[in-house]
Amino acid sequence: MSTLKIYRPDQAHTNVQPMDILSFRRPWESRQQRQLDEATLRVLSRAKLIRDNRECPCCNSASVLPIELDNAILNRNRLPIPGSATLVGFRCTICDHEWPAHQNDE
Repeated sequence: MSTLKIYRPDQAHTNVQPMDILSFRRPWESRQQRQLDEATLRVLSRAKLIRDNRECPCCNSASVLPIELDNAILNRNRLPIPGSATLVGFRCTICDHEWPAHQNDE
């Protein structure tokens, strides 16, 4: 926990008195207490899956592309919304190795 000390020059030469310590909550502490809705959990799960598969298991290259189905949600301009398609696997652009997208339980 971080503390903030307030310096008051007019009180610097007086007798030492107990200091007031103010505690501030970190932004993520309040977020952890809230329940996340299903859409947010899907986005977080997808981001974790992409992060966990960012390296090719064969050549350890970081040049990996996600493979998605053609079922993305379309916006009003009939363009696919990024991240809304079903993620089915990953492909390495160096060695052309493909592997399925599955959640690693660690």
